[in-house]
Amino acid sequence: MGDITLSQIQTEVLYNLKNRSDTSLTTARMYRWINAAYRHMCLPSVHMFEELKVTYDITLVAGTYQHSLSAATLGFNLVYLRSAHHVQATAAAETGTTQKRKLSPRNIRWFDQRTLTTGPPTIWSRDGQTLYLSPIPTSDETNQLLRTRLVQEPATLTATDTTVLPVYYDEVLIIGAQWMAERALGYTEKAELTKQDYVAMLNEGSESYELEAEDWDSHVDINPHAQEMM
Repeated sequence: MGDITLSQIQTEVLYNLKNRSDTSLTTARMYRWINAAYRHMCLPSVHMFEELKVTYDITLVAGTYQHSLSAATLGFNLVYLRSAHHVQATAAAETGTTQKRKLSPRNIRWFDQRTLTTGPPTIWSRDGQTLYLSPIPTSDETNQLLRTRLVQEPATLTATDTTVLPVYYDEVLIIGAQWMAERALGYTEKAELTKQDYVAMLNEGSESYELEAEDWDSHVDINPHAQEMM
């Protein structure tokens, strides 16, 4: 978890902006730029932070092949669905030897062009805030689990909040927010230079905070050339 709060980050960004004090730099605007930079650096295509990975279990019901992935259901905004597994047991009965089957992802157009059969699910597709399964579970699968691995969007920071990320990324967030601010204020050339610093710091962090093991479930890798995609 980060060390400095949103209001302290604002102070640092203002310092980098040469302590401008005009009406363009309201607290609300500053907070918006900081949170925009925070959400950007947490995009899976920028860096796959372990702190934002979530496991979410869905209880299968006979005849039901659509499941909500809305913020109201999950408790957070979903950014990315990494994988889905059919766990052939209930939560109470699950053991280390429980059979698990990884479902294959498909585009929603695949579902639109198919008449679905029934049986243990083997395919999933996400369309907006809905997860679709095929085949359609039967009574044999009722109360068994669909285990999903998700990436959530970080919660919006308020004045006294710190980030959920390692302390190193406090400095990265400051530079990212400076980039957002300079771009919004019309300092185009300076914003481009600041972005280069921001990308370099992100990449250095990616190298320093290596994953403990290769993430086989993820379709997105840490990008060593992040500047090219931003």
